[in-house]
Amino acid sequence: MNPDELVLLLTTMKAAHELARAVREAEVQAQRGWNLTRWRCDEADEAVRFVHHTPRGQPDVALLCVQHAEGAEWVYEATLALAPCPTRLVVLK
Repeated sequence: MNPDELVLLLTTMKAAHELARAVREAEVQAQRGWNLTRWRCDEADEAVRFVHHTPRGQPDVALLCVQHAEGAEWVYEATLALAPCPTRLVVLK
């Protein structure tokens, strides 16, 4: 699955956590018909970061999903600036 396809599935934090579960569990991917083999993720209650890797295992793009960002914009801006690869911020409601 490419990053644009993944973004379309990220409609809520619940959906982001379900996708993170699918990254970890191949059975969930198979049930949903998703191919997330090059994705890795880090998750906390308030955020999920998905990192896509090249065939050689190098991170090439990331998606940072957060709950409503009001009042924390500077934290996300700093996180994006320090990211090891281009990272897209996805603010979920």
